[in-house]
Amino acid sequence: MTGPMRFSVIIPTFNSAPTLQVLLVSLDKQSFRDFEVIVVDDGSTDETESCCAGRNVRYERTPTRSGPASARNRGAEVAQGEWLVFSDADTVFEPSTLTTIDEIIRGADGSAYFGTYAGKAANPESLLARYKALWEHYAIVMPFLHRDGELHPMTTWVPRPGVVEHRAFDSVNGFDVRFRGADLEDLEFGYRLHAAGFPIYFAENLQIRHHYPSRLRRGLRSFSRRAAIWIRLALRRRRMDPAGEGAPRQALAHACGFATIIAALVSPWAPPLGFFALGGFVCYAGLNAPFVGLALREEGPAFALTAFGLCWLYTAALGFGAVWGLVTGLSGRR
Repeated sequence: MTGPMRFSVIIPTFNSAPTLQVLLVSLDKQSFRDFEVIVVDDGSTDETESCCAGRNVRYERTPTRSGPASARNRGAEVAQGEWLVFSDADTVFEPSTLTTIDEIIRGADGSAYFGTYAGKAANPESLLARYKALWEHYAIVMPFLHRDGELHPMTTWVPRPGVVEHRAFDSVNGFDVRFRGADLEDLEFGYRLHAAGFPIYFAENLQIRHHYPSRLRRGLRSFSRRAAIWIRLALRRRRMDPAGEGAPRQALAHACGFATIIAALVSPWAPPLGFFALGGFVCYAGLNAPFVGLALREEGPAFALTAFGLCWLYTAALGFGAVWGLVTGLSGRR
């Protein structure tokens, strides 16, 4: 009698046929073969089902559009694997990705693991995508690179890709389906997983590529919304994350930058705030200097200057979102 399957790769998707096709091709090329692929279509109106046809893919379709949290839970319900591997439909696996995950699991004692997006975008023709890829590498991966070892204990989890033992997933009842969009339902799941005593590790050598949004307005709107939700989660937990936008250093940089923007806007009516804005600009530039230096080394002066400008735009979006999250969080509004 054979044992259970090693991995179930679960992909929630909504109208992402072009990138889903690329992801499924990358899964066809995996050197590790003991896995199944489950695509959960959350009400798509494009060619998603056709992308799965003719492949060894289990295609599930939700009766109504319910969001990625619900779609992931549906995938976990039908999964046969000992371990669940979650990734979004706009990612690309390396041929060795599942082999790397298997090696990580065999060499550690965790109940959940996650990697990160590589510093190079899957759609490098977009300047915004290149900026986001490099920024996430700087904010998420680089804080750990000076430490010994490749696994780092964490207090939360993200599907980049995210790996979780099937029994641990079931123990915390999966994702909270009250999250209807891609709105930090992954972080909230990780917080509950950690609180339940299941060890979570970040694996710095587990990296996949990502198709980033190429439209600035869409990216800023999503960033602002997620900032509001993170603030509400942080108020509940009363602690910060060790990396990413919620890490102390990045939170300080964003707070300094947002205060500078507000001071500059108000300074025509309160001139002394102009000096505060100048000091804030210097502080913000200093805190972001390592990233700008990285952008300069990677892509040259023009890109570095553009990247610094984009930093300000994302800081403004995060700031307004954070203020809204603080107001609604303190008022008890969900």
